[in-house]
Amino acid sequence: MAGSTHNEPLLVIRGRGDDHPGEIADPAKKIQQEDPAANREMKFNKQEKDPKKHLDLASNKMKNIEEQFDQALKELQATYNQAAKDIDERLSHDKKENDFVERETRLTQREKDLAERERRVVQQERDIIQKRHDLNERESHVLEHEKDIHRARDDILQQRRDLMERETCIAERQMDAAQLHYENTRFRCELDQLESEVIERERNVIHREMGLQQWERDLEDQQYHVLRALHTLYHDSETDSD
Repeated sequence: MAGSTHNEPLLVIRGRGDDHPGEIADPAKKIQQEDPAANREMKFNKQEKDPKKHLDLASNKMKNIEEQFDQALKELQATYNQAAKDIDERLSHDKKENDFVERETRLTQREKDLAERERRVVQQERDIIQKRHDLNERESHVLEHEKDIHRARDDILQQRRDLMERETCIAERQMDAAQLHYENTRFRCELDQLESEVIERERNVIHREMGLQQWERDLEDQQYHVLRALHTLYHDSETDSD
């Protein structure tokens, strides 16, 4: 361009997160050549068995894309510097206005191309920022899901502890029931023994009662014979007195 100084870069672009100024990049073509899948939208598989691993892979992929962007910016800066140097050398040997205008036009076109490339880089950086934002949201969801899993595990452990306590109580009650059953069985044996002794005593009583009844009958027979004998003796004595 007329009036411009060709010892300075015509366009200065900073890469995202780069501390070195003056780097120009159009990483679109390079990324498509090296990693065509880098421009594809990352998909989050909800049925992934290990979502943490899936998110780590996606984060590493984003880092690789950023490194490719930075490398492309450096290469484009070197290309631009070399092109500016070539233009300065040609302008110093060629003083014709037509060539100068033509070269100026080419330089302007190159600046437009670089501006377009810069616009693409900025758009890609915005896309990366949006993807990072989405990734952070997904990581937040995963962390919340993991917290839910930990809470569920704690609930399961608590339920297991409660179940073990209940099983312990049931076992203690079963032991108490077994002890009661043993004591009940022993008591029944003692009761059966007492019943046998009572039955034996009742038999002895009945046998004694039967013996007593026989003795009473014998006594009654003896009383009858004595009374009869007394009656006969009394009757005989009255007869003798007459």
